[in-house]
Amino acid sequence: MEDNSLIKKIFYSSPLPSLLILANDPIFTLIEANEAYYRISNSNPSDLIGKGLFEAFPQNPNEDSSPLNKLLKAIKIVIDTKKSFKAPIQKYDIPVRGTDQFEVRYWDPLFTPIFDENDEVSHILHTTENVSSAVEVEKALFDSNKKLNELITSIDGIFWEAKLSPLMFTYVSPQSYKLLGFHPEEWKVEGFWESRIHPFDQEFTINYCSNQVQKGLNHIFEYRFVAKDGNIVWLNDIVSVITENGKPILLRGIMTDITAKKKAELERDKNRTKLENIMDRSLDIICTIDEDGLFREMSAATMKIWSYPPEELEGKPILDFIFGEDRASTKNALESIRNGNSMTNLENRFVKKNGSILPLIWSIKWDSRDKTFYCIAKDGTEKKKAERNNELRMAINAIFSEELALEKIIQKSLGLFLKYSNLDYAEAWLQSMDSNNIILTAYEGPKHINPIKEIRAYHDESGLMVELSKSSSPIFIQDLKDHKNIVRNDFIVNNDIRTALIYPITFDGKFIAGILLASVERDVNFDEIPILESDFLVKLGTMIRRKRAEHELNLFFDLSPDLLCIAGFDGYFKKINRSFPKTLGFTEDEILQRKFYDFNHADDQKATEDIVNILESGESISYFENRYLTKSGKYIWLAWTSTPLLEEKLIFAIGKDITEKKLQEEAIRISNKKVSDTLESIQDGFYAMDNHSIITYWNSQAEVLLGRKRDEVLGKKIWEMFPEATNLKFYPKFSNAKETKKPIRFEEFFLPLNSWFEITAFPSEDGLTVHFRDITDRKAAEIQMLELNNILAKNAKELAESNAELEQFAFIASHDLQEPLRMVTSFLNQLENKYSDVLDDKGLQYLHYATDGAVRMRQIILDLLEFSRIGKVDHLLENVDLNDLMLEIDHMNYEIIKETKTELTWDNLPVVKFEKGPLTQVFQNIISNAIKYQNHGNTPKVHISYEQSVTHWTISIEDNGIGIAPEYQNKVFEIFKRLHRKEEYSGTGIGLAICKKIIERAGGNIFVESEEGMGCTFKFTIKK
Repeated sequence: MEDNSLIKKIFYSSPLPSLLILANDPIFTLIEANEAYYRISNSNPSDLIGKGLFEAFPQNPNEDSSPLNKLLKAIKIVIDTKKSFKAPIQKYDIPVRGTDQFEVRYWDPLFTPIFDENDEVSHILHTTENVSSAVEVEKALFDSNKKLNELITSIDGIFWEAKLSPLMFTYVSPQSYKLLGFHPEEWKVEGFWESRIHPFDQEFTINYCSNQVQKGLNHIFEYRFVAKDGNIVWLNDIVSVITENGKPILLRGIMTDITAKKKAELERDKNRTKLENIMDRSLDIICTIDEDGLFREMSAATMKIWSYPPEELEGKPILDFIFGEDRASTKNALESIRNGNSMTNLENRFVKKNGSILPLIWSIKWDSRDKTFYCIAKDGTEKKKAERNNELRMAINAIFSEELALEKIIQKSLGLFLKYSNLDYAEAWLQSMDSNNIILTAYEGPKHINPIKEIRAYHDESGLMVELSKSSSPIFIQDLKDHKNIVRNDFIVNNDIRTALIYPITFDGKFIAGILLASVERDVNFDEIPILESDFLVKLGTMIRRKRAEHELNLFFDLSPDLLCIAGFDGYFKKINRSFPKTLGFTEDEILQRKFYDFNHADDQKATEDIVNILESGESISYFENRYLTKSGKYIWLAWTSTPLLEEKLIFAIGKDITEKKLQEEAIRISNKKVSDTLESIQDGFYAMDNHSIITYWNSQAEVLLGRKRDEVLGKKIWEMFPEATNLKFYPKFSNAKETKKPIRFEEFFLPLNSWFEITAFPSEDGLTVHFRDITDRKAAEIQMLELNNILAKNAKELAESNAELEQFAFIASHDLQEPLRMVTSFLNQLENKYSDVLDDKGLQYLHYATDGAVRMRQIILDLLEFSRIGKVDHLLENVDLNDLMLEIDHMNYEIIKETKTELTWDNLPVVKFEKGPLTQVFQNIISNAIKYQNHGNTPKVHISYEQSVTHWTISIEDNGIGIAPEYQNKVFEIFKRLHRKEEYSGTGIGLAICKKIIERAGGNIFVESEEGMGCTFKFTIKK
């Protein structure tokens, strides 16, 4: 073996930058470096030799310590494994000596152990290559596999030196033994190297090397070498030609084992063949993209999917074909994939050759050895369509789950349909409840398009919706104005509504609605419009039908004046409607948390328990009365109709407040007693008979006047008791009264008694009541007594009519008439209609008071219902643009604003987070009060402004009305607190209480600033 001087000579002359490091962990002193190393590290011997690794290469304070740590790790690997270590290409911050600056360079390092006599690692030979300035060399090293550096990082290298003429190795490093099985001394024989080259490679290898040497060129070549054990080893030989006076005199180089790489290349070539077959047959696009983002290999599917033949794409940047909005995200995704994060669902949009946009789904993996992205791209149209369909379905389901009116739900849905179909204007027409008409229920689109709400009869022969109702499929119309069934042609032309899709919505196979989606001021290709799927339209029909049914049921349940409930056999109410709290005065929770027996009057509890036992047996109860306790401590009478649901142990019941009826029945009983007492005490005769002329009542005066006792005549026909009367006026007059259902009055002389009688007969459902008196003594004074007789007749008529009405009322009341307030109003109206001519002014005034009171009571109840609902109905908390809200208020109050010439103005108001429905009510109540409470002849002026703090918005509504004195400014927010008589200003005194409850429930505050006669400024706060 040659001495160390020869090794040093090879070391210093090597074209590879080399650094010898002492294996003195953790300092790792730098022992020697060759000139090539000094050059690439911007160093001289004083910067490196004798210094520790981290002292010689200080850390860049602006960068992390990763490169130095990796260098340290590589050294320790060599020490631990006692094997050469080919590290990956690394970025190094090389200090610019004498400054605090650093220069970035990329090195391709190899760490080779040097052993002492104990076969321990004493030194590490660090050889490297400045890849930054030697790209051509790097490409030559990895030409066939595009820098497959990772495949050779574990290959040991053989350093060697050889003289020329003849070629003879003068130095071979010890790694020769490990890699090829030959001792370094075995190489120092003329012809040794040539003899071990594989026969197939000998001629080319020897000739190539000889030619390059003669030219004085450094060179790299690969060949097969026969190892000592007979195995074939592929070698990569990097050769530096040392010249003197222009003539080659010496060769130095390094041999590395690239057998694994060659095997990989062979396998890759086989795989490439398979890949080419797959690429030619794949329905998806298979391609490769190089590290610069250029398409390299493309499958034949690009023609079908992208309309580009593969050759038009190869060599072009992928980002040139990506839709503009997706380029940045695609670039970032490729960078992330390059960093080791493979993606199987990268989505972006591709611009096809015809300019159309195609959604794609990419699966991409980066191969660091090939510096290549391997990609599969699928047409994402169907996936996107499915996703959009699912998003639309979920969004529509969410809207239909909201507690909104059906019209509002339809309007919000139309907005989603427009977004889904990329169209501009939409209408929804719903079938009327009686199925005879179709109604324009909602629309959505540009603000300038405001169709008039229309109702179309099905029997009309024209109209798109009538046409649609007779079709089971959507109607596609390229230009609406040219369609034969257009009725609103002016509307379509004026708003330039063009291409349209009209969808029929059905339920159980029957048409219930139609949806129109159209473009405005542009023509649209139907192929570019996503179509609503038929199963979705069927589901939409079901949701519309269900929402309408829910709306109708909720209206019936919540707005019914009767008490509707579901109760359990356990004695508790399970569900009650709003009439319960309104009627009993207790809150809903108070009612649900107590047994219903607790509300019964003590005298009615046993009867109520008996009724529940009957219901438990499965029998329904058509009518049952009991008394219920109210919050005030008073009891009211309720009449119940109940049906059991045994399998769920529930009772469905309807209760009616019959307290008024009970009071009236008692009043009737008392009245009847009074009437009876009156009839017995009057000096006139009175009797009653049924429809068969059988006497049912006979007062004491009738006994006196007609000479027959009550016991004698009751139950007998009157014509049998007084047969003489059949030939007089009595019989025909009584018959006429019963036939005409009208009272009749007449006078007749009854010869058996030799007396004149004045008779008044009143027909009823039960027969006749007859009032008569002896007028024999008055016949001589006919004229004088005529007025008195008229008065008596009038009184008798009123009494008869009163009785008839009482009987009629009892009959009607027994058949479950309307709720109490409407019943009171109805009877008061009947009294006014029938008896206004007989009532004096005072009576008419009282009648007016009663009617007005009933009407106001109904309004108060409705307002109280609205007041009580605050906080019990969940509204969606949303961003409310107060400018849009004011436009709605302005529209809602159009008539009164126009009538009063009100000046309603507002600043540019903010968007606030609030429940839109309640907030609208606050604005409406305050603004309507501002318009209402004005001095006569004054023009109302109302202005809305706002201020803001860190946490709240403060909304101000200022008017020029009558103002509020300071002592009343808190009371105006109390329920039923009115500062004026109803004759001056209408209202119930609940509106501002509602506003206060809404605002305070949302965590805000409401107050008024005013001076009497100087207008008001109502202010309320809203949390940000």
